[in-house]
Amino acid sequence: MSRADDIRFERERRRKAKADDSRRYRRRKGIQPRVLKPCGTVAAARRHERAGEPKCPACADAVREYQRESGRRGGSSSST
Repeated sequence: MSRADDIRFERERRRKAKADDSRRYRRRKGIQPRVLKPCGTVAAARRHERAGEPKCPACADAVREYQRESGRRGGSSSST
């Protein structure tokens, strides 16, 4: 196993441990478990990106619509 594989494995192990800790804490405090947003939302598109997956068509459309709307609202502008 290469050094890069070792690092990747360790990061995944830590991520899973953190998720388990979060689940135990929420269960102990009586907090509802997190509900994932369905595909077709910006949150789901970000989830695809974090997982290294290509965005499904519905998520890609949601991101395009969000970017289009943010441009209309007068988001940050690079021209001064």
